Amino acid sequence: MSDSAMSATRVDRVVQALVVAGFILVLGLGALLPVYSDEIGWRLQERAWIDGVDKAYSDLCGPASLAAPPWFMMPVRWFSASANQMLANPLFVRMEGVACAIAWVALVWVLIARLTTDRTRRLSVRTLVFALLGMGTLPYLLVMSRPEQPLLLALTLMLLIALSRPGGAAVTAVKAAGIVLLAGVAMSYHLKGVAYAPVALACLAVCANGRATIAPRLVAAGALLAAMAASASYWISRFQCPGDALMATKMGEENLASALSAGVAWPAVLLQAVKGVSPMNYVLLAVPSNTPMSAWVPEKLFPDLVPPIFTVALWLPWAAAILMAAIMLTRFVWRERMGALREPRVLLALAIMACVMVWGASQVNRNVYEAGHVLPMLALFVALCLTLPAAWPGWLTRPVGWLIAVAAVVALSSQVVLVRFTAQPLLAATQIPGALPKQEFSVSLAGYGTVRTDIAKAMALAGIAADSRQPGLMIDDVTYLALQRHPLPFHRLGVTEAWNIGIDNPAAYLVSRNSAGVVASCRHLPMEMELAAVTSGEICALSPAMLKELAAPPPSLWGDE
Repeated sequence: MSDSAMSATRVDRVVQALVVAGFILVLGLGALLPVYSDEIGWRLQERAWIDGVDKAYSDLCGPASLAAPPWFMMPVRWFSASANQMLANPLFVRMEGVACAIAWVALVWVLIARLTTDRTRRLSVRTLVFALLGMGTLPYLLVMSRPEQPLLLALTLMLLIALSRPGGAAVTAVKAAGIVLLAGVAMSYHLKGVAYAPVALACLAVCANGRATIAPRLVAAGALLAAMAASASYWISRFQCPGDALMATKMGEENLASALSAGVAWPAVLLQAVKGVSPMNYVLLAVPSNTPMSAWVPEKLFPDLVPPIFTVALWLPWAAAILMAAIMLTRFVWRERMGALREPRVLLALAIMACVMVWGASQVNRNVYEAGHVLPMLALFVALCLTLPAAWPGWLTRPVGWLIAVAAVVALSSQVVLVRFTAQPLLAATQIPGALPKQEFSVSLAGYGTVRTDIAKAMALAGIAADSRQPGLMIDDVTYLALQRHPLPFHRLGVTEAWNIGIDNPAAYLVSRNSAGVVASCRHLPMEMELAAVTSGEICALSPAMLKELAAPPPSLWGDE
């Protein structure tokens, strides 16, 4: 190797080290991110090991409000219930999210090593992939402790299994069983697991070769298809709302499956699907915003020029990376014809992109955390395509080099901006226990011991016995972790807030459901509830008797007529 080549390699290694270190640094800073409402909400809605059923925020949807998951989901429900009750603290929720994100990063590092033995290409692909992952607010989204995390871990482990050294029938049976098990874990956490199940099928197809390995792979594929059917039926029924037409209409604004069940016309559904199919829709969700969704990070943190600049700065590298990956994939398939199907990376890449596009087409309302699974999957697509066993064409080599350089600059710049404008506000939020005044749907990481004490005092003052199981308590994100052992709770979002369509009198609704009372942050309660409640610190509690008083209609000013 010439001196100039060695020098270039050293520079490339320094760039890779900077990109990876910056990415991990921002992931670490994400440890300060307050716990967002959805991180609590998914814990509340997957309680089958505690209650025997998974429960929605309320029971307005009738038959879909309480759902018994398929039997193969119960091990995941047991694990989640056990971990959530042992680590019942917002700080542990965030640490769990950070740990899962770092574990996934390690898996991606190993996966790229397995994809190519060419050190130069490995260096380039790793730098590009981690630069893409380090752009915008994506590192913060990756530490959210939501279903996307087990989904990413499961899918990446499947790829590693599929790309491991092939063996005979016995080895194939073990690999196939592992893939099916991981797919079952993903499908247990979210409907997205079903949407990405074709990747698991692709992994089964490429994990071995030879006639002796066909039988175990076919058996595993049959088991996987059966699990997919059961999971799809379960999740689709959960996202429908046969019990309330108004709620069904609201849910129809979230995804196309709900829209169809709510009676939206086919032409409108197809038009929405065409608009949503582009994966670039999700890149824009990672752009720093001064009006973030539900204030998942504090509002108005950035100078006005930051969002538009980063809209362009993120869009261009992602678009170029996906385009170049598609070019490499197309060239390889064109050259090899049917022989391309013998290359595992081809089928895996096609399956990933197909799943991403189908998921995008199914979405009506794209919440910011959707970028937390789509963009990582696109990064894996890029890695698979750019490591195909074919030399990069000369006319593409220089553009790839430019892309890596630009992506590295954008990633490092966005990390500096993110640290500069978010570190202090996130740190300040850790000084306030419980509900955050400027982030209504987030919970502080600090001081949960104080919150627990206030919860116990408020319950005692209201006459709610904390030492026995109290069914149907209305809780919020702040109080759920401390009270999760109580059966079938109601969440304030489904009773007094965004998902309470059709509930005109929350107190009367809770009384009609034989609720044991309300224990929630005072600031999250309607004024009439807050005024009637007993308080300890920032926690309000209302007993069933207090709820009955609120539920009664006010006396007539004119007396009985």
